[in-house]
Amino acid sequence: MPAGAPTGRATVAAMASRARPRRPRTGPLRSSRAVAAVAAAVALALTAGLTTACSSGSPSVDPSTAAQTLASVYKLDPAQQRCLKVAFAADHGATLPLAANKAATNAQLAALGRVARGCIPTSTLATAIVGGANQSVALTGTQQSCLRMAVARLSDADRATLLADLAVPTALSDLQTALLGRVTDGLLNTCRITLPGVVTDTTG
Repeated sequence: MPAGAPTGRATVAAMASRARPRRPRTGPLRSSRAVAAVAAAVALALTAGLTTACSSGSPSVDPSTAAQTLASVYKLDPAQQRCLKVAFAADHGATLPLAANKAATNAQLAALGRVARGCIPTSTLATAIVGGANQSVALTGTQQSCLRMAVARLSDADRATLLADLAVPTALSDLQTALLGRVTDGLLNTCRITLPGVVTDTTG
């Protein structure tokens, strides 16, 4: 991680600054920029308590460093970090989003998501999301339980999207950010959670 690189809330804010939340257009569809704006704001709120990964400026990251980075983001135990190190060693391409100075490819993010999903329990992801949302708005006990269950009910693909994209928000293109927004919108709408300054998509 280079000196002076943004971490935590500042890193996610860098993504949000490119597209501020706005209300949806009249009609069933919003523009991709508006969708990306909402997704950025949701990601900022949901990851308020996370230390997000930042670019190393190198073409890739060694497996040990990549594992340590995700362990820091999601507060993993040593066994989970070792699992990541082995998985990154087997699929070195999965480390590329952690090093990119530009938007990662869909294949690179998918690889990172597969590695993360294989080593990070669903309960850990749920705890991170509940904690981040709770820093933006005081969730009731019912909403917290609902959010945990909603994360547990996500498809493997959607959990992989969350695990990868929330860890490297500045490596996402607008379309990738919109995909992240679809997943986060679904979680918030399912549990009837409204975050300050965020208008979620209820059109499905």
